Amino acid sequence: MSFVGYLRPVAQSESDDRPAGRWSIATLAVGFLSSALLMTAVVFLLGHVLTTVLGLGQPARAGVAAVLLTACFVVNGDLFRFKPPMLQRQTPQRVFYLFGPVRGALIWGLDTGLMVTTFRISAATWATLGLVALGLLPWWAGAAYAFGFVVPVAIAVLGVPPREGPEDTSIEPGWLLEAITRFVKPVYRVASILLALNVVTLVLIAVG
Repeated sequence: MSFVGYLRPVAQSESDDRPAGRWSIATLAVGFLSSALLMTAVVFLLGHVLTTVLGLGQPARAGVAAVLLTACFVVNGDLFRFKPPMLQRQTPQRVFYLFGPVRGALIWGLDTGLMVTTFRISAATWATLGLVALGLLPWWAGAAYAFGFVVPVAIAVLGVPPREGPEDTSIEPGWLLEAITRFVKPVYRVASILLALNVVTLVLIAVG
């Protein structure tokens, strides 16, 4: 992750940039939260208008949501090697060098928080937006989405030991990368199980 790779050395250094590196987590959170809330609020409003015009009641919306989550389940399961539609881009790392760690983090958060403007490894984003559009999640669901993104990044940047000295030029501690790699598959399995349970619940609502 370019953000973590850039800011961890800054936040853990003994230079004058250290406070800025830590403040950047706050500006990241503000930017990401603002964009995520804006996105879910707009999607909620547009979805409300559309479902009202189409006359979709709760059973119909639950049925549509069940189809959507089933598609997300298939994508996340890697069984058919499908990939969710997304832009194959990340926020350019040069924003940090052009604007510094604090303002660069704000820009990074504003861009990434829009959900659909940067690369995502799972279909969870589309599941979130779909459920918001159908009125099955509140307009402020973007706040929960932001929390789930910003907190792990903050831990990765601030919750690791500082570099041992000037000769240590590593960007990430080895144990952190190993831990992330070790937990990726279990998290995917848990997410897939939760998606499946949600699909069953929505089907019961739709047919009930």
